[in-house]
Amino acid sequence: MIVVACLGWYLGCSLYQLPLPGLEYDEAIFGPPALGYTQDFLTGPAAVAVDSPARFSPIAFTPFAPRFGSYQVPLMVTPYQGALKVHLLAAVFSCWGVSPWTLRVPNVVIGGATLVLFFALLARVWTPGVAVLALALLATDPSYLFYTRHDFNPSAWLLLLVIAPLWCLVRGSDVAGGRSGWWAAAGLLFGLGVYNRLDYLWFLAAMAITALLWGWRQGWGWISGRRRALAWAMVFFLLGCSPYLFFVWQRPTIARSVWSLAVPAQDLAAVLQVKGYVLWTVLNGTSLLDFFAARSGVNLGKEVTPEGEVRVGSYVAARQQLVLSSLYTGTLTPFVAVVVAVLLCRLRPPPLLQLLMLFLSALVFSVGSVAGALRGHHFVVFLPFVQVFVAAALGVMGQHSRTRWGRMVWSVVAGACLVTNLLVVFRYHTFLAATGGRGVWSEAIYALTEYLEAHCHTQRCLLGDWGLGTQVVTLAARPLQVEEVFWPYIHGASEAEAETLVCTPPAFFVFYSDRYTNFSRPKQIFFAAARRCGATALTERVFVERDGTPVIEVVSFRPGPASGAAAE
Repeated sequence: MIVVACLGWYLGCSLYQLPLPGLEYDEAIFGPPALGYTQDFLTGPAAVAVDSPARFSPIAFTPFAPRFGSYQVPLMVTPYQGALKVHLLAAVFSCWGVSPWTLRVPNVVIGGATLVLFFALLARVWTPGVAVLALALLATDPSYLFYTRHDFNPSAWLLLLVIAPLWCLVRGSDVAGGRSGWWAAAGLLFGLGVYNRLDYLWFLAAMAITALLWGWRQGWGWISGRRRALAWAMVFFLLGCSPYLFFVWQRPTIARSVWSLAVPAQDLAAVLQVKGYVLWTVLNGTSLLDFFAARSGVNLGKEVTPEGEVRVGSYVAARQQLVLSSLYTGTLTPFVAVVVAVLLCRLRPPPLLQLLMLFLSALVFSVGSVAGALRGHHFVVFLPFVQVFVAAALGVMGQHSRTRWGRMVWSVVAGACLVTNLLVVFRYHTFLAATGGRGVWSEAIYALTEYLEAHCHTQRCLLGDWGLGTQVVTLAARPLQVEEVFWPYIHGASEAEAETLVCTPPAFFVFYSDRYTNFSRPKQIFFAAARRCGATALTERVFVERDGTPVIEVVSFRPGPASGAAAE
């Protein structure tokens, strides 16, 4: 009954007001290729000119889609993300159409399947009490609910491809010599994990470090007796990641571009500070608030003042209030600290818990030793293992308590973990899901899509930054004549092109509000071009949050004498 209740809670919270908040561009990134908007790039992103087809949002995120007959089949959506989710969404869209529901329900199903496998795995290797408590912690975890519902890059798939192969390995290790079929399935899933998202390699690196250290400590007899199963696992691992290997072989320039994010960090102290903060907020459930900061709409640590754009502090200092509030509204961070301190000071953890602690240490080392992974969705891989650690550690403490009162204390701590999970989930729904979203991720995107359907079906519209295109192209009921400007490429000689676009403009330009400093750069460039050529900027429509805060503006430019007030 408890297992059913946990799964029901997860599904209820995940399906609650599913169309809200509005789609975010990382959610919709798989939508355009699932609808058939694909292109096979031949050059790396850095070599793409601003007037190339890379400016078109429907195809900009499909760097490898080889042609088979009259069809282009997407294999890589970005240089570090495979198209597993694309093919699932294509099947879903063909049956039920495109909507926030059909984009998000598959993620929720994947998250629910992960919970079932998570419990099945723990029930085989740990006590029933630890399995039930860990399941309850994960099913109520606000970060798990948040990232699996919205599936950033794609987080729900990542967690499934972390738990499912471990379950297969446990099933395949039940008999001497191992069951080759289960090991082959595990190898295939590990390979699909690499293909699905390249930073899965950090999880595999942590597993390899753990296996080497544990095998050296325990002796190699267990592994040597499973050589046949290991061989099958390696063959199917290569099969699972073969689409990515094919991409590397065919498009080495693009594939090489992503490895710049995986080189050892040069300023390691600064990177670790940022990563420590992000990991902290993922574990205590408050990372979701970073996506909707009132200051900028995204976690940038900047704001716009009458004097212009200013930086308000370092990545961590800009969020100090959120960090402090997490101490009394968060979930796991304080409890992890308490449990670790007690375990290290009072007890010798059992072997399985020692193995888990070794793996978590190796995972922290793997993620911390590279320059990439600075957002919350990169850290969700920690969630299942930290939940197991807390549940197992509390179980050990309860077993070693010599009195009924001692056991009661650890039961209260376990209950407090669950209660604080629920409190943050409540904040999530009141702050976000029940209000239509915040900042650049709000239900304003739905109204904008309807507006563009009415105005940009036959006439050209320009979207003033990446991300808007993936959302409106996915949600629109019919093809749109939209083009998207990738502002990192608008510099130097490209300013002349901006002036040309303004002086002989498309029908409409779509910009984010000035508040959202990460996305307002294109607006500054085009408004400056308008002043140079004497064009007048007219605001056609402003899309707002429910409280009236402006989010997106639709602007048109009229060639003619400059109007300083209008252009400003």
